[in-house]
Order: sequence, then structure tokens, then C-alpha cells
Amino acid sequence: MSYIKASLAPGENIVAEGVLSRYFVLYPAIFWTILSVVLLFLPLHIFGMILFIPAFRYWSRYLTTEIAVTDRRFIFKTGLIARRVNEVSVRRIEGASLDQSVLGRMMGVGTVVVRGTGQDYVYVRSLQDPIKLQNAVNLATHMHGR
Repeated sequence: MSYIKASLAPGENIVAEGVLSRYFVLYPAIFWTILSVVLLFLPLHIFGMILFIPAFRYWSRYLTTEIAVTDRRFIFKTGLIARRVNEVSVRRIEGASLDQSVLGRMMGVGTVVVRGTGQDYVYVRSLQDPIKLQNAVNLATHMHGR
């Protein structure tokens, strides 16, 4: 069971879920894995072991990241061994902004920044369809009268 589903309060519903980009996270994981495996079978096997480090980082980021907007909060969880969870109550969210480069716009990838009251900022980078998540955050905050 996912962290988000396990942490839902009674009566809390998921409004939208975010997914990391396959272009900026999954495909680099595949590339670094293939390259490290190829180098492991060549006399350059030490480089294959070294290149497995970025492969592992991309894979762990892609497989362990969970992003959701519920009717009560925004949740961003990542981490395989050490877990990092950022949660912001929708009542404390001031807004969500979007950052997309030209390449990101062409590929439908971007960064969503959720701003909470005070100094709460949650950056969700390399997000597939970031406009959907931004709209869900803004809609959830407006439903609570902000």
C-alpha cells in the first residue's frame, strides 16, 4: 500500500495525483542502468560500478515518489531508505505556481511550487502534466474559502 493511501484520514479523498516525468526521470534511469551494465562486462568494469550510482538515484526517485492533492492537504513523499514527506494543509496554502522551460512546455514537464503560509514551500520538479496538479491545488484551496 502506498504511503499516501495509508495516511489518509477517515473521509479524506484524493483529488489528484502527480507523476514524475518519464523523459526527465525514467529514461535517464534506463540510460544509466544500461550504460553501467555494459561497462561492467568490459575491462572498464570499475566505471560501470561508478555509473550505477546515478542509475540508482534516478530509479529510487522515480519509484518512491508519491504526489497527491486531497480535499484536505497536499502531500509530497519521496525516499527509499530515508523518507522525506512534505504535507501542507489546503487551509494553509496560499497558491501554487508553475515553472516550465521551453523544452518542458514541449514535453509537458515542469515544476510546481506550492506556497504555504509562513515559509512553507514545496518544490515538485520534473513533474509530468504540471498544470493538472497546479489546478488541483488551486481548486482545493478555493473549495476551502481561500
